[in-house]
Amino acid sequence: MANYTLRPGMTTIAQIGEGNGAKYMLSYELGMAPGNVDYAVGYRLSSSPFTFGDSQDLQLVAGDGTVPAAGPYTVWTAAGGQQGTIVVSDSTYADIFTNTAGGDPSKWVKQPVAGNQGVSYTRSLTVLPGEEGKKMLLLNGGLYGLSQAYVTAGQWVVPGGPAQ
Repeated sequence: MANYTLRPGMTTIAQIGEGNGAKYMLSYELGMAPGNVDYAVGYRLSSSPFTFGDSQDLQLVAGDGTVPAAGPYTVWTAAGGQQGTIVVSDSTYADIFTNTAGGDPSKWVKQPVAGNQGVSYTRSLTVLPGEEGKKMLLLNGGLYGLSQAYVTAGQWVVPGGPAQ
């Protein structure tokens, strides 16, 4: 980006969908972005994992106005809706963010996570096999800069129906 203070980083790429209709999502944190949220999570959608440079920058904002920030981690599962579910974790909220509309910027939902998952420096998300895409493993390595780090592992069930 022309403005070096934006410093996009902590990128992850996820395939969204399957077969010929699949697209790709690149998520990143945007340091020193305009507005009130440093390291706000942004994303780009593309038909190829090699052409994000031509794609529009979008900001992830949940329907309740929450803006996730720092360390995004993105996965997709075929469960949850006709277009499946995009799942994004960040380094600010214990909640996660979902989108069942192929990444439509007006369709993000903040979802609570049960248990003591807490906040993590880039929490890992894994779609578990054999569960019709409905269950995810969340691994949390704790936050940096603390005298102690708490590592947690737990599962989360994707809202909506099973994979089609």
